[in-house]
Amino acid sequence: MNNSKINLEKKADSLVVSYVLLIVIGIALGTLVYSFLSGWIPPFSKPVCSSEINLVLEDSICNLTTGKLLVQISNKGLFNVSTLYVRFGKEGNEIREQVNENNPFLFKSLPPGESISASYNISSILTKSPASTSYIIEIQPAILVKQKIVLCEESVITQPVTCTGILPL
Repeated sequence: MNNSKINLEKKADSLVVSYVLLIVIGIALGTLVYSFLSGWIPPFSKPVCSSEINLVLEDSICNLTTGKLLVQISNKGLFNVSTLYVRFGKEGNEIREQVNENNPFLFKSLPPGESISASYNISSILTKSPASTSYIIEIQPAILVKQKIVLCEESVITQPVTCTGILPL
């Protein structure tokens, strides 16, 4: 009886050792496969806007009577620009309202050396500050990378504009 008890203990020990070895081999193989595959997969990188994107606000006309803002923008950079966020607000305000909120995408992308003219309705912004004629226009370009919009935070244009005309009552 004593002999069979010792035999069972030896079998139990070898069973535990075999499970431990199986786990160690599984972890080692997993580590080996992970290190091999991580060399083949490119690291995750957030898409960025190139510093070579350079827009210039050639002209801006603000008319209080019609409530329209006319802008002419030229691309002096090296890359196409497919999206523009045009914001307008009273001088001194940090936060400006986006005037092309419904459609920030350009009809066709703006290639280097080309210019575009656009008209925006700003009457709702003008009625919020009727006594002012000094405003700020802000234009932020963006590009499309793999169907995602990437804002060009380094290429924001901010320029003062004086509105002319009489604000209708």
